[in-house]
Amino acid sequence: MNKVNYWQTFEENQTYHIYNRSVSETDLYRTEDNYRYFLKQWQKYLGNYMEVLAYCLMLNHFHFLTTIKPVNEPIRAFIQKENTVAASNFLHKEITYNIFLEDQFKRLFSSYSLAFNKQHQRRGALFQKRFKRVQLHNIESIIDKLYYIHHNPIHHGFTVFYQGWDFSSYAAYFSGKPTKVAVEAMMDMFSTFTELSKPMETQTEVQPQTQHQPQTFTKPRRFSKRGNQEKLLDILKGSHEKYKIDRGYELLDFNDF
Repeated sequence: MNKVNYWQTFEENQTYHIYNRSVSETDLYRTEDNYRYFLKQWQKYLGNYMEVLAYCLMLNHFHFLTTIKPVNEPIRAFIQKENTVAASNFLHKEITYNIFLEDQFKRLFSSYSLAFNKQHQRRGALFQKRFKRVQLHNIESIIDKLYYIHHNPIHHGFTVFYQGWDFSSYAAYFSGKPTKVAVEAMMDMFSTFTELSKPMETQTEVQPQTQHQPQTFTKPRRFSKRGNQEKLLDILKGSHEKYKIDRGYELLDFNDF
């Protein structure tokens, strides 16, 4: 099995699972305002360059599922306004988009750490130095990470229901309210790929859980927007069953949000 490269290069129009944790298992967030401030800083430093498909902030780590926006004139205008050495070097073609984005992450972590340390009267580094990012090459991998990210609070024992954790994007997929989470982009991405096949229907009484095999794909077909949305939301609602089997997590029954 090939070893995973956890520091892959950011490329335009590609989707990534991005994550990082604190040093020495220190809590990254101690108050609700800390969670909200981190999201505010994410939007400030990265919101113009990445679409967030999903996220989850845990006590000592975070997960984001993002797609890198392509560099066009509006994006170049945003980069110009950053007024940093990295921004200038990128615009003058002296560094890559990947290096510019890495610098934006450094600014995010630095700004949040400074504010957090001042508020809680602590000193020293807060985040691990190298954040991880893995490119996802197909819709199966993207949906798997959609499951995984929203399941994190249950896996770590902070709640027994998906909607029981306030600091994830799960509610954005069901509330119908305006959101910075790219729900529509996820729906569109899902609709351009293949139709999910139905789970196996013939099962034995001895092992009824086998009816929840991971979804597979058949011929390409576009869904109607509504049909596409309903299918993706059904998958999200059913994700607790997938993780019961694939990852061995013990969950309570899921209630619709």
